[in-house]
Amino acid sequence: MRVLNLLAVGAVLGAEDLLLASTMEEIIREKFPKAYEANAVALHEGIALGRQAK
Repeated sequence: MRVLNLLAVGAVLGAEDLLLASTMEEIIREKFPKAYEANAVALHEGIALGRQAK
């Protein structure tokens, strides 16, 4: 479920440039270290979708 949340967060970040992806990656690494890889992939896919939607 959290992966889907980060896909949505990434889409907002990609569309609005509210926060650097690297900053969000640090937060994910700190909060969810065991699921970092899957969440980082979802974040970057969301960012790409958000940028396309601009």
